Amino acid sequence: MKKIMVFIGGYLPGEKYGGPVTSIYNFTEIFGTLFDISIVCCDHDFGEKERYQNVHTGWNSVGKARVVYLPDRQCNRKYFLKLIMEEAPDLIYASGIMHFSFNAPMIYTAKKIGIPVLLAPRGDICKNAISIKKWKKIPFLFLMKCLKFFDGIYFHATMEEEEENLVKYLGVDIRKIYVLPNLPAPTNYGKFYSNKELGKLRVVFVSRIQTKKNLLDAIKAVNLMNQKCEFDIYGPIENVEYWEKCTSEIQKSPSNVSVRYCGVLSPSDAKEIYSKYNCFLFLTLSENYGHVIAEALSHDCPVIISQGTTPWDDLMEWNAGAVIPLGNLEAVAEELDRMAKMSEKQYREMIKNVREYIKVKVSLDQLKEKYEEMILSIMEGEK
Repeated sequence: MKKIMVFIGGYLPGEKYGGPVTSIYNFTEIFGTLFDISIVCCDHDFGEKERYQNVHTGWNSVGKARVVYLPDRQCNRKYFLKLIMEEAPDLIYASGIMHFSFNAPMIYTAKKIGIPVLLAPRGDICKNAISIKKWKKIPFLFLMKCLKFFDGIYFHATMEEEEENLVKYLGVDIRKIYVLPNLPAPTNYGKFYSNKELGKLRVVFVSRIQTKKNLLDAIKAVNLMNQKCEFDIYGPIENVEYWEKCTSEIQKSPSNVSVRYCGVLSPSDAKEIYSKYNCFLFLTLSENYGHVIAEALSHDCPVIISQGTTPWDDLMEWNAGAVIPLGNLEAVAEELDRMAKMSEKQYREMIKNVREYIKVKVSLDQLKEKYEEMILSIMEGEK
């Protein structure tokens, strides 16, 4: 059996690393019987220092993969070389361009001993992501291009924008880039239809609380509603200053709107949380896939998202939710009010559309074949 070694800064049971963890978990669940998959990651959650309590030294079994959890002092070239030599993988699959302190020693080591590397930017190089701390990111990318640090490795882009920016900012040979969307969950979570009250809407936000996820605009939009609304927020507070702005806006909520922070949601609980809500509101500035969007839709939860920031803009064509330009908060509030005023019958019709859309949008069998072709072609040096 061919071996794949995954390097990712954080993994389960971490709750604060966001979409990349879901991407890798879905990957291991789909390909864990076809390939021998091992994962190397840090032994603590994002922004924390304490080691996970439920993991042990050495290899741990997590789903269909083996995972080793390393303290920060062991995330270096010497220890990565030790692990790579012991495992002798046929391919190294890594996540993130900006997580340089973790990926740099791995890339250097893999190049030195001749093991192919497939690197997924995970949204790091998308326009809106780069615009956040642009003063820091652009010089970094320019330096990496000048040093030719990423030369010789393969890239897994999940959209055309990533492919274009890999060429633009890093000078990557387009022949070294594969463009495939992220893998959805390998199983259907099941349908959890949520009853709909006339004149009222239960809305949910699930994501990390930081500038990129744009929770502040979501709160502002909800506060503009005329109908009754309960808006619940789930996610780790990564940016305290940003959260303070959000809480300030929450204090301005009118009497018809209730906004609550419900804490961090574990990945296992997230699979069922959408059953409580009528709508998922996510005005993100940038997502290379948006697993939370797929998750919401898979649980009969229509979505309202920002236009041009995710691969899900076509859901409007199916009436599975709404796609609204960034900054147009009045339009978001109008859409929320429209959904609130839906009757039970109208809402059920929308749920039917959601089910049809996600069924067509996520064709797992075809995507799995393309992933397998990508992996085997890199292992065999065909591209």
